[in-house]
Amino acid sequence: MKRFNTRILAVSILSLMIMPDLGMCQERFKMLEESFDFGHVGIDYRIFHTFKLINTGIKDIKIDSIDVLCDCSSVLFDKNNLHPKDTLEIKLKFDTRDFYGPVSRKMNVFLSLPERRVVSLTYLAEVGLWNDGLKPDPFAIFMLPTNKQQSVKVHNRFFESLNAEILNINDDYYTIEIVKNGAKKGEAIELLVRPKADLGKGTYFSNFTIKVTGDDKSSPANLTFPVKIARF
Repeated sequence: MKRFNTRILAVSILSLMIMPDLGMCQERFKMLEESFDFGHVGIDYRIFHTFKLINTGIKDIKIDSIDVLCDCSSVLFDKNNLHPKDTLEIKLKFDTRDFYGPVSRKMNVFLSLPERRVVSLTYLAEVGLWNDGLKPDPFAIFMLPTNKQQSVKVHNRFFESLNAEILNINDDYYTIEIVKNGAKKGEAIELLVRPKADLGKGTYFSNFTIKVTGDDKSSPANLTFPVKIARF
């Protein structure tokens, strides 16, 4: 009869006793982003961004609270307990009314995790400033029921060439199309904003952000457009 090696057996048992919880070793959640830059935006507008936290672990995560550290902002979130693979949407509303120039603010998300109790999320903006002549026309969208679409232009006054890409659309009330890109000096990038045809009665507030890049590709700029759509 084959005998067990008692020394090896003892070491194996000890290893099992001190092995850490795999759920504690692995990252239990993932933030899709911990910072968002609205870039240039007008004064006295409400703008929005949705941060997303995903439970990537094997245990539930409880959201104890979310503290916004500025009276200019508020948040809504859709659940207090995240099961594995659940996604938490943290919807930020930021009012630019009392600001001019660079703004940097943050909020703290308190989690029931001993290894990382607090997650800090930051948001930035350049309120009322339009560097390099990049003030859009218009810089905010207001659409009545008779408006089927709105054209927006970003004039290129200084760069040899200017390109744009859509960085973020905060809601699905409308679509954005870049109909003219690659604007040379003296030309303009053009976008079309189209509300969804099936919107019900009400007033819809949103915003979208584009990133424009000139010939100096190391210095892109974000532009955020507040959107207000009225249906009655």
